[in-house]
Amino acid sequence: MDAELEQNHIALLQHRAKNSGDTVLLKLPILRGLEPCLEWNNITVAEFAADVDRVAHFLMREIQARAIPPRSVVTLLYADAKIQYQDLVYAIALARASYIPQMCSDMLTHPEIIFGLMERAGSKMILYDAALEHLTATCPFPKVELNPIESIESFSVVSGTTQLPAIEDLPCGSDVSFVFLTSGSTSGSPKVVPITQKVMSIFYKSQIGRWLDGKHDDTQDVFLAPGNFVCHIPSMIQYLGCLLTRSCLVQPSRPRFSTEELFNLVRVCGLNRFTTYGTFLAAYIQDARKDPAVLKLLQEMRTVSYYGVPISVDNDDWCFKNGIPATMIPSLQGLTMSTIPGKPARFLRPEPGVSYRFDPITDGAAQVDNPTLMTQLLECVILADSPQIPAPHLLAADGNFHTGDLFEKLPDGSYLFRGRDDDWIKSFEADRTDAKFVLWNDLKV
Repeated sequence: MDAELEQNHIALLQHRAKNSGDTVLLKLPILRGLEPCLEWNNITVAEFAADVDRVAHFLMREIQARAIPPRSVVTLLYADAKIQYQDLVYAIALARASYIPQMCSDMLTHPEIIFGLMERAGSKMILYDAALEHLTATCPFPKVELNPIESIESFSVVSGTTQLPAIEDLPCGSDVSFVFLTSGSTSGSPKVVPITQKVMSIFYKSQIGRWLDGKHDDTQDVFLAPGNFVCHIPSMIQYLGCLLTRSCLVQPSRPRFSTEELFNLVRVCGLNRFTTYGTFLAAYIQDARKDPAVLKLLQEMRTVSYYGVPISVDNDDWCFKNGIPATMIPSLQGLTMSTIPGKPARFLRPEPGVSYRFDPITDGAAQVDNPTLMTQLLECVILADSPQIPAPHLLAADGNFHTGDLFEKLPDGSYLFRGRDDDWIKSFEADRTDAKFVLWNDLKV
């Protein structure tokens, strides 16, 4: 792959649309009120790229009419419970129009927190789902409602359409390409994490490379979307990784779907790379313990990857003994550790190419998955010279990126994930805080 394409995800999209446009990129559930989902709609690379260009022209007209300069941050407020194809198109279309998308889920239900996070990110405008009008009623920023993609006229029939920027003029390399909201403090405010194009490229090449492991099968690799398409760094990693490798991303009807739907995903969509939250995987493992058909389905996956929380030692050992190709992803942002081949998934090693060190933790208040654990815990620290650092403002006083991920080192040199030691809190908890306190005390870059 041309290095220039890796430095600009819009260039990569256009290259794929031109040279392998009929490749299926996304499979979207067709929801008819049935449980489980029985049908999915295929979206090819060419179809996706055409939708991106159409929406990008619409956005340029709307944003330029408000005198907002190119390369400004524009917030995308979307409904997390909906099928997010439209939101993914809008996010990529913002980048195509030379703006920087800040993804913001309606899990943040307090408007003042949303507006404060926009201010922290330097956002100049908000695009919002029509169902979220109530969250923007007092918005101090310019705002535009998201139009359904099918209602936006093709730029080819719109007179006087502004030309989209040339690819070489778009953000690339060390320029910020996305702004995510990941973790926050115990007061409830998520962190604002700008990601440069270079770092995003490192992330998706590393993650997809880890999953594919240099293997080329006769059939397409079909990954399960982790939750939604746009909210988190892992979601964007999977989209870009699938674009890079001509793989496909399929979305289930909901994050925790039934085992019956899992069979449909395999039968209808060809799912062969299963990625899910650790708690959800545990439920499928329990079904596999009782049902040989479920066990066979998991055994035949090319990879079964889980994140967020570890599965139990008993489940991990059972998967290993029964040939389920499970791998654990302890840090979805740092991508610093990976499962050791020939061992159960909980045994980890540092990912090659990461400049890191492990610092002993002495604070007794560290949050670990086993509070009674009597051993030395180590925090994984990514050093300043490592290309995996997401953004300079996340560096600590020592100039390095403290991930907050805790590990226990075993005598054989492997590591066990033992939770986190920072002020991490999921964004859906943010509405439980005092917004005024957050705005005055926690909204600082």
